[in-house]
Amino acid sequence: MKNRLYEIICFVTAFLLPNAFLFFLYNNNRSLGDIRFHHTIALSIILSIISISLFTLFLCLARRYVGALMGLLLFWVSFWLFEGMFSIVHELTIAITRMMLLFGLMCGVGLILWCARKRIVPLHKNSRTMTHVLAFITCVLYGINFAPGLFLQMGIITDENQLPFNIRRSFVVDETLPSPDIFWFLPDGMLGFYAVEHYFDDTQDNLVYELECRGFIVNRMAEVHGANTHTALPILFSPTLYDDYYGALLKDIELNANDQTRVMEITQTLQRDGIDLHRHISPNFELFHAFNYIGYSIAGFRFNDNSIQELFELLKITTPLSLVNPIITRFGNFDNRTNRHDNNESIMAFMIEALSLPSPRLVYIHSLFTHSGANLVNVHSDSTFPVFDVYMPLHDYSANMLINKIDFILAQNPNAVIIIQADHGIHASGNKYLLERGFPEEKVIALLHSTFNAVRIPPQYGGGGQFDEPLDPRDITRVLVNLFVGPNYELLPRE
Repeated sequence: MKNRLYEIICFVTAFLLPNAFLFFLYNNNRSLGDIRFHHTIALSIILSIISISLFTLFLCLARRYVGALMGLLLFWVSFWLFEGMFSIVHELTIAITRMMLLFGLMCGVGLILWCARKRIVPLHKNSRTMTHVLAFITCVLYGINFAPGLFLQMGIITDENQLPFNIRRSFVVDETLPSPDIFWFLPDGMLGFYAVEHYFDDTQDNLVYELECRGFIVNRMAEVHGANTHTALPILFSPTLYDDYYGALLKDIELNANDQTRVMEITQTLQRDGIDLHRHISPNFELFHAFNYIGYSIAGFRFNDNSIQELFELLKITTPLSLVNPIITRFGNFDNRTNRHDNNESIMAFMIEALSLPSPRLVYIHSLFTHSGANLVNVHSDSTFPVFDVYMPLHDYSANMLINKIDFILAQNPNAVIIIQADHGIHASGNKYLLERGFPEEKVIALLHSTFNAVRIPPQYGGGGQFDEPLDPRDITRVLVNLFVGPNYELLPRE
């Protein structure tokens, strides 16, 4: 009877072992992307089946339960911490590749099984105690990581009628309004003109001149108080949500120099109200639904759910799935709602494809050039590598790329409406870098929320007359929908 119970404990441990870290990963990243709980559950079942199969194989090879469990433990630790291990090894020597590390770890698993089979290591003396300790730790880790996700799902509102805001999917339509092609560039993390002039001593006069020559009106003081992309996009794209609920939520949360603190407070408030950002808000961005409602071709935003792709992308950050990156990335991009581009070739290919769609079109182009500065600062976080030396070359490159793409659009369609509006300023590790080096809090807050803003509405559509003043970023969607769909929104009062 004792042997039977011991065998059951071993198999239960093998079943739960791969999932303790999986749900830890889910809980710590669910606010950053559209990672669904039911997808994580499905993956956990698949991993558990793989784990049981491997345990059975290891048991045949080691001929001892404790040896098989030790081999399985090394296998899953190597799986979940693979990229972290590679980073440590890579700092010691660049000669080791990921494939070499993977081979070495698998050899380590094989060595444990061989030692257990040959009894070179006397595991049998304390085998039951070791197994019970491993089983206890595995169950505790699984429980404390699984329970929060489960309780959160139980608190999420499933009936849209119970939400504290209206999800708008129908719009007032005026069929006499024009239907121009609309292009929205979102340069992720690109600072506004005032911040660049004030903190980087660069007036950007040449860039302003180039934009004004192409019919743009620049808002030098534009700010968006979302702190990161996922919490900022609702401000830009969903006026009804902002007026009913989100605007008041943001005002109640104090501006913080630490962007992660602000994002956490926003996310926790949403969760407390039973709202899932990626279920209730992101799929219902009103800008895209409004123009889809009147028959526009939409490029760069997907109405369908591709969130399982984000789960695989998350796994690539930590597991050996990074080795098959080209295979996985064929099936989609990291964000399930919008395409994101980190190189000029990608943007150009996307724009050419978008221009092949029937007119009228709404084309959303999300670039990551300036956001890369935060990643570069993170690499040099232990040095004196100044954030300003990292950021400005990327800012200038992004600005030149925008002018180039604007000219490409205008060559195809001189009457195009073009929006350039960023989501946030310097955040993530760049924000952390500034705080750690004692920059004044008000300066860090300004750099976090300052956003690039330039709007081109040709005169025949109201530009240069009714809209000859710079637009508040929160009003851009309101203006576009009112001008080209119908009278649906009131503009926000000037502050």
